[in-house]
Amino acid sequence: MFESITTGFIIILIGIAAGLGVDIALKRVFGLEQSAEEDASPALPGIADKISNVVSRLAPISRTVMDSTRDSLDRAGSTMQPATFWAFRVASAAGFTAAGLVASLFVGGAKGLGIFAVLALTGIAIPQLWLLNERAKWRDELDRQLPDALDLLAICMSAGSSIDFALHTVGSKMDGAIAQGFERVANEASFSSRTEALLRFAERARVPSLTIFAASFAQSERAGGSLVDIIRDQAETVREQRRLKVESEIEKLGTKMLFPIILFILPVFLIVVLAPVLAQIAQTFTSLM
Repeated sequence: MFESITTGFIIILIGIAAGLGVDIALKRVFGLEQSAEEDASPALPGIADKISNVVSRLAPISRTVMDSTRDSLDRAGSTMQPATFWAFRVASAAGFTAAGLVASLFVGGAKGLGIFAVLALTGIAIPQLWLLNERAKWRDELDRQLPDALDLLAICMSAGSSIDFALHTVGSKMDGAIAQGFERVANEASFSSRTEALLRFAERARVPSLTIFAASFAQSERAGGSLVDIIRDQAETVREQRRLKVESEIEKLGTKMLFPIILFILPVFLIVVLAPVLAQIAQTFTSLM
């Protein structure tokens, strides 16, 4: 009984030490500073925000790291605060490292060391993998919704609305990533150039169809051309590119399905077809013997 309590207490201490070690490593590797209190996020009611405030006080994020993290989150279409994301990273790394230490104590030997290494690397990699997955989903949603957004822009401008009102209409009438993106463009256009705001949006998203539209819009606005015609043409072009992309993916499905069919379906089919024949042959041989 006493030995189990002692072992549990030691494991808890090791977990705390691992969390502090990860915290120190993050400071060394990613440039965290102890004196950047102005960059800490304000207190918010959410649990994630409370955790981020604790992390910001223990390891305040430098302005350079804050800007870099914010840029990465912007490129994934996430509104998460940088301090919250760093809290997620610290919690993931510390939690999996502590779990790896506990597992290595119970398993022991080289196998325990391997489990510890795998869990520690997993804890470090999970936040970045989540961010990459969010970025991919955000870009795909933008590419899918862009034709409808451009159609709505063209309809609003054909009805006599200004481009700024049309951008706000897309932000209020549509849902998802494209609505948030165009609403942000409209807000930024109120205190800067509309073309620059749209180009910044395209640069953050890095979606080819959106980049082409932003470049065409900027060129048309500089040349004084008809924005409605440009938007309509871009909507048709983007929709056609999307259709070709979908058709290309459909054509690839046959090749992608070939391996699962050979590996899983064909053996079962052969067993079902050949099993009665093999059973009859075996029965015949048995009767002859």
